[in-house]
Amino acid sequence: MHIDKHAPQLLPFLVALHLGTALALLWYFRKRWIALIKGCIGSLGGRKNADGP
Repeated sequence: MHIDKHAPQLLPFLVALHLGTALALLWYFRKRWIALIKGCIGSLGGRKNADGP
């Protein structure tokens, strides 16, 4: 497959491709991200949960 590296359409295509990949990964791991964010916020408040010491 020949890809013209100087084509003006390449940059928007690559940006859209990477954004799509990032959004798909965020959606797939959303439960883990939510747990991670809640844990960080909880640790700032000094609260402990079953997952931490």
